[in-house]
Amino acid sequence: MKKKVIITGGGNGIGYEIAKEFLNMGHYVLAISRDVSKLLKLKNHPFGICIPLEMDLTKKYSYKKIEKILWVICI
Repeated sequence: MKKKVIITGGGNGIGYEIAKEFLNMGHYVLAISRDVSKLLKLKNHPFGICIPLEMDLTKKYSYKKIEKILWVICI
């Protein structure tokens, strides 16, 4: 069964590697980073589906953006 995973800090280091692992398992990954260019490499992954989001979670408006996206993804 495919899972839906949200990963913050998905553009670098541990977050990036965790995103790759979930994609390798065929899951849907919502990867969040302040620099979306690094996430674009994951977008065309052969096994899972990655939705890259560029946002800064220290900004309050980012949470409204995530909320809207989650409604679309989960329906």
